[in-house]
Amino acid sequence: ALALEPAVLLMDEPLSNLDARLRAQLRIELKGLTRTIGITTVYVTHDQTEAMVMGDRIAVMNHGEILQEGTPQALYQRPASLFVAKFLGEMNFLAGVIESSNGKFARVATTAGPLIAVCSEETPAQGSVVVGIRLEDASLASGPGENVISARVTARHYLGDAFLYEMKNGRQSLQIRLSKQERLELNVEVHLAFPRECCIAFRDDSEQKLRQ
Repeated sequence: ALALEPAVLLMDEPLSNLDARLRAQLRIELKGLTRTIGITTVYVTHDQTEAMVMGDRIAVMNHGEILQEGTPQALYQRPASLFVAKFLGEMNFLAGVIESSNGKFARVATTAGPLIAVCSEETPAQGSVVVGIRLEDASLASGPGENVISARVTARHYLGDAFLYEMKNGRQSLQIRLSKQERLELNVEVHLAFPRECCIAFRDDSEQKLRQ
């Protein structure tokens, strides 16, 4: 394909059948190769990690419609919709109802407690929403406060460079990722802080589907 010197190169999941180690190696090599040659490449993948590593810009599509397009960092940190948030990376999703909003931030009564969250492009001025929080954006707090909720540690998983914790706040399940220096014991009650800039309020798609 490269020997033909095309104006645009299309790759449709070229690494999907490779083992994990080889796939990770070839991602870097392919990206370097296309940049060295200077060829625009459209790369189709369902692997979110592959999209983040390979893409200068990412377009998330659903049923042929582009829902959001931008840099990997922009899509990861500021997904425009609940669909995009679920597609890129891992998140905790808390159902809630907007108590007040100024268009930039909204105070939401969630199933785990009150949280102040950034408004996404589709956040309604009132009504039901879903608050999304990345697993790595939680930190331990010394006590109650703004955007702080309590939770009990129910499971701990060693990831090598970090621990993945499963937690419970009443009936609400949460997952957080902490460095391996912050080892928590099982069944202890902790306070978790979520910066307001890292909490995003999305329109509750389930309500829209019910209306349809």
